[in-house]
Amino acid sequence: MGPHNGPQPLESLGARNRRLVDLRRLVGHRRERQSRGLFVLDGERLIADALGAGIELVEVFHDEEATREASMRRLLAEAQADGVAVTPVVAGVLQRIVDPVSPRPIAAVAVMPPEAQLAAAAASGGDVLVLDGVADPGNLGTLIRSAEAAGCAMVCVCGAATDPFSPKAVRASAGSILRVPVSMSASPGECLAQLQAAGFTVIGTKADAPSFADQVWPEHVALVLGSESHGVSESAGSAVDDWVSIPMAPQVESLNVAVAGSVLVFALAQSRRTGSGPGGTAR
Repeated sequence: MGPHNGPQPLESLGARNRRLVDLRRLVGHRRERQSRGLFVLDGERLIADALGAGIELVEVFHDEEATREASMRRLLAEAQADGVAVTPVVAGVLQRIVDPVSPRPIAAVAVMPPEAQLAAAAASGGDVLVLDGVADPGNLGTLIRSAEAAGCAMVCVCGAATDPFSPKAVRASAGSILRVPVSMSASPGECLAQLQAAGFTVIGTKADAPSFADQVWPEHVALVLGSESHGVSESAGSAVDDWVSIPMAPQVESLNVAVAGSVLVFALAQSRRTGSGPGGTAR
């Protein structure tokens, strides 16, 4: 029998392979992601979104049985055409590393997009959503998704907020984290001071404030949402120019922060379309 001249199939990686151990660290540790400027995407849709958004992928891993699906074969071929390494993994291993609860047969290591600069928000003319200590990755990712849908120019993640590039937050953003400029700041006060210096009016949320429905929104708004348990921090609160609330039935104490933030960013977006007056935009 003569030599085989075609390309040899890659051997599937096992759980102890160094690259998969490295993947596990990126999934589980914020410091690892931040120090290396890398994060993890899982699932066909997120990886396809990343390729479409021009996000640099370092390597794509896929379950060795996943190539039975035509859509998966197309996605892997697209990644390879972009020069991305594509590597099979022993069946079931990848899902246990990335997300045992909602397993997906494909994941990728990606380069974090450049951090957005707050000055760029002023130049864009759009509004900014400031997330002060939002701790739950599902809430944070959902708020980034709502910010994109409502047309916000930027999201600023600050204080003790969770990592917007954790796998759960990325997944909850449904790909918006790949497209919306995100700035990260340790100090909410410094973040808001920079936005105020750039011409933004800082509006916070608290239960005893006037209804957002009566608000005449300023031209450039930095909307601040606080943590799930404590609300807007003292550092951020001292910088707030005005406060609004969402009126609710008396038996309801509060809304989930992702729901409240979504209501407010869409109210703000609506005001930009309708002009001045209650709920509108001051000119």
